[in-house]
Amino acid sequence: MFDDKIVISINGSSDGDTRLSALTLAEADAFITLISSLRDLCSNSPNNDELKIEVKEGSAQAILKGPPGSMASIYMDFDEVLNGKSSDYSDVNSWKNIQDVMLSEELALNAIFVHNGFTHDIKDNIINAKRFRRYGNRTRTSYKLEFFNGILTTIGGKMPNIHVKVEDRELVIDCSEFVAQKVKEHLYKDFYIASWTKINAKHEVRERAYCQVYKDYSEFNKYRKFLTEYDHSNIDSFIDGMYDISNELLDVEDIRAFRRFMNLFIHGSWDLNVLKTMLVISYPFRDRNEIKNIRHKLTLIYRSNKTKLSNH
Repeated sequence: MFDDKIVISINGSSDGDTRLSALTLAEADAFITLISSLRDLCSNSPNNDELKIEVKEGSAQAILKGPPGSMASIYMDFDEVLNGKSSDYSDVNSWKNIQDVMLSEELALNAIFVHNGFTHDIKDNIINAKRFRRYGNRTRTSYKLEFFNGILTTIGGKMPNIHVKVEDRELVIDCSEFVAQKVKEHLYKDFYIASWTKINAKHEVRERAYCQVYKDYSEFNKYRKFLTEYDHSNIDSFIDGMYDISNELLDVEDIRAFRRFMNLFIHGSWDLNVLKTMLVISYPFRDRNEIKNIRHKLTLIYRSNKTKLSNH
C-alpha cells in the first residue's frame, strides 16, 4: 500500500544541478526552510506519531509521509491555507515559508501531494496563490473516540451533561436532554460509555460529547479493545475486523447490537474507506427500521467527506 506524502524537491539552481551531498548556500538555506516547515506541519498534525520526515538524493527532496489516511488533516489544512480560510498560525506560517522558497528565482523546485497512490502537482497552486495569511482567530481541532469505565455521579448542568468519575478524574460529557433522561438508571453505578473528545491544535482536550452507553461490560470492552487499537498503517486489517464484528452480530440477527456498533462510526473524523465499509456492510439492512435512520446519517457524512477530499 502506498504511503501518503508531501514531496518538495530542489531540482537545480543558477549554478547547475542540485546534489544533496553538495548544496550551494542558497540551496542549503532553502532546504533547511523546507525541512523545518514540514517538521512544523508534522508537529501540528493530530496523527504526528504516525508521520515521518525523510530526505532523498537525486536532486534534494524533503518529504513528509505517513500511512494511508494519516495525512488527511494536512491535506485539508493546506486547502484552507490556499483559499485564505485557515486561522491556524502554525499551518499558515509553515506553508508561507514553503511558498517563499517556491517563489525563489534562483532555484527550480517542484512540490507534489501523493494520496492513495495518485500524485497531485501543487507547485502552481502555491506559486500562483496570494501570499498566505492567517484568517480569523479560530484554531483547528481534531477528534478522538474514547471509552471510559467509571461511576456516573451527576446528571444535569445549565447545558445537559453527565459527570463520570474515572479513577481520580471526573469527566464532564456533553449530551442531549434525551440522553440525560435515558442514563438516569445508571446513577451511582458502574458506567460504560464511549465519547467523542474534541482536541485543539495544542493537543488539549476542549470538550467531550456523548457517543454511546453500554449496559453490558463485555460488549463495551470488545468495542473498546477493537477501536482503540485502530492502526492507520493497517487499515485493511481494521476493515477485516469491522466485518468480523458485524458478521458476529448479524449471524445471530442481533440488529440492535449492530446498530450500536454502527453508531460508533457516525462521525466525520473517520477515514473515508471506513465509512464506506460500514455502508457496504449495512446495505442489506437499509430498509430495516432499526437501521434506516442511522444509515442515512452515515451516508451524509460519507458524501460530505468524499466531497472535501475530491476538492483537493
